[in-house]
Amino acid sequence: MLMPALAGALRCQRDSYLKVLQTKVVSCEKKKGFYAVEFEDTVLFPEGGGQPFDKGVILREKDDSETPVEVTDVQRDGLHAIHSLISPLEPGETVTMQVDWARRLDHMQQHTGQHLLSAVLDKKDVATVGWNLGVQMNYVELDRKLSTEEVQETQLDVNQAIAQALPITVDISGHDEEKGAMRVVTIGEMDRNPCCGTHLAKTSEIGSILLLHQVPNKGNSRLFFMAGNRVTDYAKSSHDRIRSVNAALSCQTDDTLSKIEQLQLRQRALLSQLKTAQQELAVQEAGKIAAILESKEVYVLYKPDYDMEYLRFVEKQLPDLQGTAILLCGQGPSGGAIIIAGKAVDKYAGLVKDTFKDAKGGGKGRWQGKVVRYNSGEVERALELNK
Repeated sequence: MLMPALAGALRCQRDSYLKVLQTKVVSCEKKKGFYAVEFEDTVLFPEGGGQPFDKGVILREKDDSETPVEVTDVQRDGLHAIHSLISPLEPGETVTMQVDWARRLDHMQQHTGQHLLSAVLDKKDVATVGWNLGVQMNYVELDRKLSTEEVQETQLDVNQAIAQALPITVDISGHDEEKGAMRVVTIGEMDRNPCCGTHLAKTSEIGSILLLHQVPNKGNSRLFFMAGNRVTDYAKSSHDRIRSVNAALSCQTDDTLSKIEQLQLRQRALLSQLKTAQQELAVQEAGKIAAILESKEVYVLYKPDYDMEYLRFVEKQLPDLQGTAILLCGQGPSGGAIIIAGKAVDKYAGLVKDTFKDAKGGGKGRWQGKVVRYNSGEVERALELNK
């Protein structure tokens, strides 16, 4: 009878650098949308300890086409590593599994980087109370916020420890019926911590760690960071974005901030001028509406390129109306706003809600609402009231 290796003593945990493993299928159970497969052993790490699961492929010896079966997820079920596959395997058959090495190496750089970062912070009496390995950025959750000087000092200290190429070892100290093999990760003489994850062999393989920003969280502080190849990728992408900004602003990097400040000042001036012009236009629009409503029961004003603020400008200029004004703005899937003011607000509020399927609003004496989206033909039907 085939017996699977248990969490804590999986081959991927005993040898983090193993990329290919020949093993046998213990079980294969059809689930909703996938097949849950357990192997005698695995080179694919099941999610745990803050580290995401590995991805990889399975090659079947009996498959002449050598088409790999994709492994989309690996999770722990108690002490068992359950692999999610897109195609079934037969219990007892021998297969070869290959890990997505780029993904694994990235996870090891981030995870080992977190251990080292937390060790450095611990010596500064700053405790790590949690952490997260993200797709681009990670964070360590600390029991307090670091000062700018502390962040700079920590950045220097952690990268000095990386340069020292400190050895990283994993010791198995026993076995827990619920957690599996008890593994302790040691970084030189700096740190000893229990961990189920896969780790690098020495700190120099982390490459570098970049500390980013902090975000408060329920009395704690999340210090964001990235490690390894992510640092160089981030530097390159950031450089490319800065170059694009330079081109758009027609300036050099050193002049970018001052150029943006100039544009902001100019924008504020233009917005002020626009607001004044809109108010002047609103006075004219209101006068036109008031004149029309002296002889008509209702009038619809539709301004597709304006917003609720403009509609309020118009409404403020409307005296005691003889009829009812329906003010609309916005267009298409972006929706817009509606104000109804005048004599027969309730009557036309009902008509508006019947006309505009996605209109919502209310009020007494005046009706104000929004349109989530304008559907085809709705505005045209409303404007027929002007005929």
